[in-house]
Amino acid sequence: MKSINGNTASTHYRPDVDGLRALAVIAVLVFHAFPELAPGGFVGVDVFFVISGYLIASITLRQIDNGSFNIWHYFARRVRRLFPAMGTILLATMAIGGVVLLSHEYAQLSHQVTYSALFSINYLLWNQAGYFDTGTYTKPLLHLWSLAVEGQFYLLWAIALVVLKRMRKYRSLAIGVIAGISFGLNIVLTERDSTLAFYFTVSRFWEFLLGAGLAAVSQQADVINALCLRALSIVSPRHKKALKNASSLMGLGLIFWSIAFLSKQSSFPGVNALFPAIGALAVLAAGSEAWLNQKILSNRFAVAIGLLSYSLYLWHWPLLSFVYIVELSGAVLFGAKVVVLIVSGIAAVLTYNFVEVRFHKGLKGAAVSPWLFVGLVAVALCGYAVESYAVSGENKLIDRISWAKELNQSEGCADKYTVVEGEDYCRESNPEVEEMIIVMGDSHANALAVGVIYEESSSNVLNLGGGGTSFLRDTILDWGREGDKSIRVTEHI
Repeated sequence: MKSINGNTASTHYRPDVDGLRALAVIAVLVFHAFPELAPGGFVGVDVFFVISGYLIASITLRQIDNGSFNIWHYFARRVRRLFPAMGTILLATMAIGGVVLLSHEYAQLSHQVTYSALFSINYLLWNQAGYFDTGTYTKPLLHLWSLAVEGQFYLLWAIALVVLKRMRKYRSLAIGVIAGISFGLNIVLTERDSTLAFYFTVSRFWEFLLGAGLAAVSQQADVINALCLRALSIVSPRHKKALKNASSLMGLGLIFWSIAFLSKQSSFPGVNALFPAIGALAVLAAGSEAWLNQKILSNRFAVAIGLLSYSLYLWHWPLLSFVYIVELSGAVLFGAKVVVLIVSGIAAVLTYNFVEVRFHKGLKGAAVSPWLFVGLVAVALCGYAVESYAVSGENKLIDRISWAKELNQSEGCADKYTVVEGEDYCRESNPEVEEMIIVMGDSHANALAVGVIYEESSSNVLNLGGGGTSFLRDTILDWGREGDKSIRVTEHI
């Protein structure tokens, strides 16, 4: 069996599960890069949720049955699976963002890093905007909401295991009841607040529990399982194979239908989330012997993509988001997105081989996990520190505007404009010219301002340049006239 990151968790390995994960990640990538080709590609995340529930339940329920389950080892494995690759992407995204983003954008990114490292970015995004809102394209860590939901599920699943261990005869029933409650909450919240329903962990639990329920039934551990097996025992082997093939065909059909016909305008998750979730469940239930699972999902290419799916998912969106942020268009944008997908694939191969596999095989043991946890907390603190620095840089420009206003209104500078930062030097304004030239930016702007003042002697010039300060995007500066020489700053972020 493979974990969500594609690493072996037991001796029973199903390559078709990796193939299903490949389908899910490709759907997400195409949706993010070329949404017109896969308008419902976002359902790949729902497929991932069902797979994750199936895999984690298959491992842990089997361990409970044979008496080998250890809660600390459980958490240690989750840490080694999730933290190394995610920490790598968070640091890389901050490094790239420091080069291409403006100060307020970098502050927002650092804020996202902190929440991502603490597996809570889904709630941050819920408070900011919906998943399908246009503004989300400029959030490089938007995709980590699903990882936050998965991490929170793993935590609550550990608690559920304590209860399920004591009610072994009815655990399939218990999983089914909890899944039903979660699905009901999903329906209610989608009608009232679809953004909350999308990001809220509890309203997404039912997808994980579908997979977990299948794992529980397949392990023959309670009364319901015995009834299912008795019902199947009267079916001939030839009919069983036909049922498996039909289940696989139906499941893949539901997933492809969801990718092709659901869209941003669909009410989601709600009832519509059933289609990809039931589809994934049907494919998993069909088993590796089903023809489509064996011939299509288990081929080498599909398995290879499935093994890379975790790293591929982590890398693709930050890089695409940076492309959207720089506001390319036309053929240039298309080409840039193709390049990003290629680069994401290369980065995923490197991350899988030198980060994921190394921490799984080269650094085994629970002793590694606390250090990984400390490392991720350090990343969260790094995000907080960088955010504070970026905000202070942004405030420097706002302070400079206030400083220019005060100096302009001070004695000896009435009706004049400040042109050199840090010096008590004012330039006579030209009352006959309506035009004003405002120079804003860092030290380069400061140097440029001298030339502007010299060349534009007939214009009114205000220099707001200062070392280490970026221009504030989406900021409106209104210079008062009719005797009001104040500057009003309005930010739309």
